[in-house]
Amino acid sequence: MPQGLRSNQGFKRNATPNPATRGPRTRAAGREQQVARDRYLTGLAKRERQAWQRVDTLIGTKRLRNYDAAVRILLDLRDVSGRKTAPANFAQRISERREAHATKSNLLPRLKRARR
Repeated sequence: MPQGLRSNQGFKRNATPNPATRGPRTRAAGREQQVARDRYLTGLAKRERQAWQRVDTLIGTKRLRNYDAAVRILLDLRDVSGRKTAPANFAQRISERREAHATKSNLLPRLKRARR
């Protein structure tokens, strides 16, 4: 076996990059993404009632891909509720949906993921 293939000596693998060593472009891109996310969540908070209605509509279709879309919205609504310091209200609304759709076995694990 050739020398270079026998061992990984000298090969440094860094699975989690250190944020302090990231370049300015990477940090700026991260800040831009955070600003965009904040703007999105602020807008979502203004139309929260419609977002919950959309979740209910998606769940009502009984399609797995729509369940996934509903959970994506729920994760955003969870973040909105965390900003409002109202996570108990969010948990209650998730529980209501779990009870209402208890027979949808493909939906329940997805709702559990959103609840965390």
